Order: sequence, then C-alpha cells, then structure tokens
Amino acid sequence: APFLQSLLLQMYYFLTVRVGSNVQSALLSMVYHKALSLNMETLPGDVTVGSIVSYMSVDASNIAMLFQNVHFCFTIPVQISLTLYLLYWNIGWAGPASLAVILLLFPIMGSLGKLSGGFQKRLLAQNDVRLKLINELLQGMKVIKFYAWESMFVDKIVAEREVQLHILLRRKLCGAAIVSIALSTPALITFTGFFLFTLWSDVPLSPGLAFSALSLFNILMLPMIVLPPTIQSCINAVISANRIIKFLLMPTMDRNFLHMDRNTDADVAIKVDGMFRWDLYKPASPPSSPTEDPEAPPADAEPPRNLLFDFRVQVPPGSLTMVVGSVGAGKSTLVKAMLGDVPC
Repeated sequence: APFLQSLLLQMYYFLTVRVGSNVQSALLSMVYHKALSLNMETLPGDVTVGSIVSYMSVDASNIAMLFQNVHFCFTIPVQISLTLYLLYWNIGWAGPASLAVILLLFPIMGSLGKLSGGFQKRLLAQNDVRLKLINELLQGMKVIKFYAWESMFVDKIVAEREVQLHILLRRKLCGAAIVSIALSTPALITFTGFFLFTLWSDVPLSPGLAFSALSLFNILMLPMIVLPPTIQSCINAVISANRIIKFLLMPTMDRNFLHMDRNTDADVAIKVDGMFRWDLYKPASPPSSPTEDPEAPPADAEPPRNLLFDFRVQVPPGSLTMVVGSVGAGKSTLVKAMLGDVPC
C-alpha cells in the first residue's frame, strides 16, 4: 500500500507539473505574439514594456502553479467528509460536531484571502512600475551616463522597490496568518471532539477509542496543510488571468496590407505604395472645478485628426538606401509603415 501510494502520488505530481509547464509555455507564446501585433504608440498608459514582461514572467507562472494545486479544491472536501464520517462511527456525533471549528475559521480565512488578493493586485501593479523604470534606464543609458543621472534613477528605482517590498510584507503577513490558522485547526478539532465526547457520551473514553479517534484527527492534518497554498494559488491565478485576458483583448494592428513575396529574383526588394495615417488627439484640459465630472467629455475637446502620409518607395535588392528629411517629415513613419505599425 505505501509503495502504491507513493507511485500514484509521484505520477500525479509529474502530470500536473507537465500540464502547468505546457500552459505556461502557451501563455508566453500568446503574450509574445500579442505584443508583436500591438501598436505601441497608441497603447493605454498602464500597458508598458515593463507590464508586458510582468505578464510573461509573473502572471504566466502564477497560472501554471494553479494546475498543481487546483485538484485539492475538490479532494480536500472529500477527504474531510470521509474522515468525519469515520469519526461519527467511532465517537458519535462529537466527531461531526467538531466541524464547527472549521465553519468558524473559514470566514476568517476567507477574509484574509480577500485581503491578500488586494495586496497581490497592488504588488503586480507596483512591479509593472518598477520594471518600466528599469526599462527606461536601460534604453536611455547613453543619455543618463552623459548627464550623470545614475544616482537619480537609482534612487527612483530603490524607492519603488521599497514600496513593493512593503506591499509584499503585508501580503506575506496575511499568508502567514492563513497558514497559522490552518495548522492550528487540527489541534482545535481534536480538542473539540474529545471535549464534546466526554460531555455528551456516557461511555468512558478508553485508550483504544482515543487512539483510533486521534489517528482519524491526524488525517485532517494534511488537508489543513495543503489548504492555505491552494487558496493563495487560486487567488494569484485569478488576478493574473484577469490581467492577461485584459491584455489579450486589446485591439491589434490590421496588417492585411502587408504582402511578402518569396521570389528572390524580383527586381524590387521593398515596395511601399499607399496612404498611411496617424490618429492625433488633442489633450483634454483638466476639469475647471472639483465638482465637474472628470470622465465627462470636456467642452474644448476636439475630434481626432488624421495626419496622412503618401508614400511611393521602391528599394532595389542589394542597394544602400538612406532616408533624409526634416523633423516631422515622416522618416520614422516610413519605417513603421514597412513594419505594418501604421494604419493604411
């Protein structure tokens, strides 16, 4: 029996870890391909390179961990129910009545789990802010070194990290409270069961009856140990899934106007022929009074204007081609049009 139990348990771990790894790989691929199809110039302010990296490194891992723990959500109630049923045949109604301890502690654990979920959301948002600063630091390293701004950027990143660590500490304290309650639950159930048995039953508590009931109470130890990480894993996975779903539902660029010809003997390597546009929006002025609705359209708001670029370009294969022009002439827009990042 122990050999068979160990064999089945290891097979369970192998299958769940493999499924979790496959899900994580699929999510990484989906986020990566979605990032390549987005228009980075028109993304919302809360979606940055740092947040995209966080989707791939943190959120995908949280969802993958769910597949290793989600099965406990329905095995733990079954195990607890069977154990209480056996306790009923052993010490009578004192065994099932000890379930009142779990019913009293579950609301407390639920409140702590909800609080931990709020801290998890704030932690992920703060992580996006920190990664955005690090990305700006790496992209502008030449300018930062030239003006000797290293200490200023380091102070900003350390300050954001301190805020993140403070949120992480509060989330860990909630997790520690959940674990402490879960680990103390079996002892409280055992005490309650024996107390109710001596209070209700006329049969004396013999050693055989006590040891058999104690072994059944010890079976409840494993579900209580597994329950806290399962709850935390479910909370993290739900929050991460909502973040990734919001990212994947963002509108993508329509690149149907791009055509690729595999003919290597063609006379033209790159050909651009079309009308491309940028959608420009005038920044809205802030509310004139505190009572004004900030979400209402301002009176001076203008409809979006289209900045059009008419490109007719042919680049022969093997040639060195340079694009020269004044500021705002459309040099970068031409390159982005070749990549499909400008609407046509």
